This record gives sequence, C-alpha cells and structure tokens, in this order.
Amino acid sequence: MRGTDVRAALRSARWVLVVLVLVGAVGGLLLDLRLDRSPVSSTARLEVSDSSGAPANSDSAQTMNSYITNQMPTYAAIATSDNVLEPAATSTGTTVAALRQEVTATSAEDSTTLTLVVRAATPEAATAEADAVVKSLSGAITQLETPTGQPPRVVVATSTPPTTPAGRFVPPMGTLAAAGALAGALVVLLGALAWATTLPQRGWRRFSTWLFRRPTAAELARIPAADPHERRDDPEQALTRMAGQWLAKLRGRG
Repeated sequence: MRGTDVRAALRSARWVLVVLVLVGAVGGLLLDLRLDRSPVSSTARLEVSDSSGAPANSDSAQTMNSYITNQMPTYAAIATSDNVLEPAATSTGTTVAALRQEVTATSAEDSTTLTLVVRAATPEAATAEADAVVKSLSGAITQLETPTGQPPRVVVATSTPPTTPAGRFVPPMGTLAAAGALAGALVVLLGALAWATTLPQRGWRRFSTWLFRRPTAAELARIPAADPHERRDDPEQALTRMAGQWLAKLRGRG
C-alpha cells in the first residue's frame, strides 16, 4: 500500500466524506439539543416568628402571627430587591442583574415560611448564591421590622439550610456535533485505507466467484441420472390410489 493509493481512494470518496461528515455533525447536534442543560437549583427556607416571646395562645402572639402572615408576600418581594441582591452578588462574584434572574421566593398561604430557590450553572454556585441571599434577606427583613429606637418585632431563622443539588456532567454546546463530524471523517479515512490495501476488492471477487461459479463437467458427472425404466404414476393415478386407501380404512373402521 502506497501513499498515492490512499490519496487516490480519498479523492474517489470525497463525496462520501462530505456526506458522512454532515450526517455525523447533524446527529451530534441533535444529541446536543436533547441534553438537559437546565441550571441546577438550591432550596432554602426561612421561618419568620414573633420576637416578643409571648405565649402562643395569647392575644398579642396571635395578632403578631397574623401580621407576619400578611407580610409574607412583602418579604418574598424583598428577596429580589437591590438591597438584598447587591450584597449577595458582591460576595459571590456575580452581578445583581444575573442574580435576579436566578432567585425565586415564594410563601404559602397562611404560612410564616418563606421558600427561596436559587438556580445556577453548577451545584457549588447554586449553594453559595443561595447561602448569600439567605443571609442578606434575613438581615433585610429584620431591618424592615425594626422600628426606630426599638428592638426587632420578628425573628428570622433558617429552618432549612441551602441544599446542595446533585452535580451532572453536560458537555459544552457543539461538542457532540464536532465529535459526530470527526467520527464521519474517521470512517471515510479507515475505508480509504482499507480500499488502498485492495483487501475489500479481492474479498468481493472471491465471494462473487464462489457465488456465481458454474459447476465443472466432473461435478456434473457425479450427479445420478434418472432411470428411464422407472415407473412413475401420473397425478390422476396417484389420487385414485390415495382415495382407495382412504375408503379401505373407513370400511375397516365400520
């Protein structure tokens, strides 16, 4: 096999090369699009309660609990304000605009629990950003509920620390498309190398020769000839004889 043989085989297969590279690239791109590239999420929960320490069944405690319940939508809205996000973004090395797109705060009806969900590209980033937002939001709620010259009316506690989502490996967009194109080119290259060795051609010639060859005179001579004196019944006689055998069997049963 010479280098010129390989180059000649590649020139002959140039259209096959183009087609397989395109097919591989399109197949890889389809796999790229089907991969789950959604960001991972870290979840934390804050519990807001009365700071007075009054018995839970007292009128003042019930009034304060009703006040906190009504304030929960306000606390959820504060979670995406600049006052909360700016310190969190500074501590995690991101921007307020980017962090605002990643933070979601919700509160259930008649509940004093605030659920915070922070999305990010990696589990580490999601956990770090959620922790920063939790700390900043706790301080913002405490500051909001602290009258001038008085102690805070509420206590903000982290009932569920930020969770660490499971990590997963997702190749960058376009990696599988490039791998598919490379695989298509590699298939053509291997085919050209095999063609340059003439092994496929010789194998095909041997197979076609074996498949379509005609028997020799010696092989034909070994096939026994039909005996011209052998008696053969025509179809009508055979049917008549078979019908007679069936009738004999039926009479024997009777």
